Amino acid sequence: GVPQCFDDWCITVEQAAPVETIGTTRANGTFYVVTLRVSSRAKGRPQRETDVDVYLIDDLGHRFDVSPSGQQALARAGLAGKPLTSFVDPGESLESLLAFDIPRDVRHLGLVKASHGWFPVRLIIGDAGSWLHRPTVVPIRA
Repeated sequence: GVPQCFDDWCITVEQAAPVETIGTTRANGTFYVVTLRVSSRAKGRPQRETDVDVYLIDDLGHRFDVSPSGQQALARAGLAGKPLTSFVDPGESLESLLAFDIPRDVRHLGLVKASHGWFPVRLIIGDAGSWLHRPTVVPIRA
């Protein structure tokens, strides 16, 4: 529920729900459908983040990327919302749902928002993406 912002672009984890299937697509483990709110604190221009990378990690440090089959199933069902890289108008927000296929024995999950690129994020002291900073992990409670 706490926004993570880079400049005027913000992302907030709103909820996570474990589901066995999305439409007719069955998870190998359990799908975790994470609802994210993307918002803009800008005053004058639409904002977007083009190199955003969102993934889940467990308490052992295993990384789980978005499930292609789960994401396609969300899109087919009309539930995916807007892509994270969509423009957000000043003071507005949009909703994006992401599906992750998580093994059944994983118990503690957290969401990490990272960037693909290195400049300027890697050089900003104190930024969650800088070389000397551990990533910010948002606990997922389902």
